[in-house]
Amino acid sequence: MKNIILPVVALLLCGSAIAQDNQDLIAAAVEAAPVQLRENATVVQIGADGTRTVLRQGSNGLTCRTDMLPTPPYLVRCHPSSMESLFDRMDTLIQVDGLWGDKLLEASLKSMRDDNLPTPSAGTTTYLFVGPDREAASRLTAVMIPMTSGADLGLGEAEEPDRPWLMWGGTALGHIMISGM
Repeated sequence: MKNIILPVVALLLCGSAIAQDNQDLIAAAVEAAPVQLRENATVVQIGADGTRTVLRQGSNGLTCRTDMLPTPPYLVRCHPSSMESLFDRMDTLIQVDGLWGDKLLEASLKSMRDDNLPTPSAGTTTYLFVGPDREAASRLTAVMIPMTSGADLGLGEAEEPDRPWLMWGGTALGHIMISGM
């Protein structure tokens, strides 16, 4: 009997630790989202090999992703679930291929063309929590404005503290970045 009880107890303890780890990951991932959207958001984790694991199934049409990067920057993102295929591809480009900045944009646009991934509609909103680490992370809100330039909107196209700016302007992934929201 003792030979059976000890392995069962060990399994229960291990399962409890995994459940707590998942709860911690979920809590960290939804930090990017507005408070009223956190409780019912789907939470996914993207593995180092690009595999996607659902940690919690939600019901409000928002998907939040755990910190993907093993090294800085710290990055969690929440986006409309309708954009899953696009963000799955972009996150694979970040996580597996190590792309960032203009190289990420270039590869993402190519994937959108080649793999028929959706173009975000104007106004699609994504919430980010990004920084050198979780403690120093800042909130950013990205509002998609495809195929629009900064001049069209009266916005600069370079990051400026405490002011919105247009990132990747003139492309299908153009978006207004707003700090602190």
